[in-house]
Amino acid sequence: MAPTRLRVETRISHGIAQDMVSSLIVGSQAAVLVDVPLTIPQAKELVPWIRSNANVPLVAIFATHFHPDHDLAAHIILESFPSANLYATEKTGALINDIIQGKTLFWKSALGGENIASSPIAPKTFPSTFFSLPGDDIVHLLGPVNGDSPEQTMLWIPSIKTLIAGDVVYGHGMHMWVADLGDPSMTEAWLDSLRLIESLGAERIIPGHT
Repeated sequence: MAPTRLRVETRISHGIAQDMVSSLIVGSQAAVLVDVPLTIPQAKELVPWIRSNANVPLVAIFATHFHPDHDLAAHIILESFPSANLYATEKTGALINDIIQGKTLFWKSALGGENIASSPIAPKTFPSTFFSLPGDDIVHLLGPVNGDSPEQTMLWIPSIKTLIAGDVVYGHGMHMWVADLGDPSMTEAWLDSLRLIESLGAERIIPGHT
């Protein structure tokens, strides 16, 4: 039997999340969420959206990179979908673990304790460069590549020519934080990532922020 075509739904978290985009990869038997917003209220808004867009179990959350506006409120999703796990690459997971306590304290101070997780979830390491949901097409993990951080992972679904680009790509309304790049070599590395994207021939590119 031929694999089922995947579909990808997106939702933008406005406000403090700076229009961060969450993507839901929906297959015939399971679904995967890519990136979770910063705050508890924003994550709670994702729960009914996931349920309305996927009539199959959510089996995983994947964080494209270590910035907390893409994973800090993952526990809210996991409480609602207890069979799922939070995943990231080994490099991203290590960076998340390095900053998680400091970033939690910072954002609690900035936004209030009720809005930020007290005990954020550390991601499990995803050990492969691809995955496939049961009965469905392959999703390739492209990385690490440079974007607004040096360990971005992009998710490429060649069967539908769709790329979930994380913070390698920004939408037209979002300021790009190029000052964080530090030196010209990092800027050139980001440009290399964009050249890679161009070579894929994607018909749909989903940015990390829009």
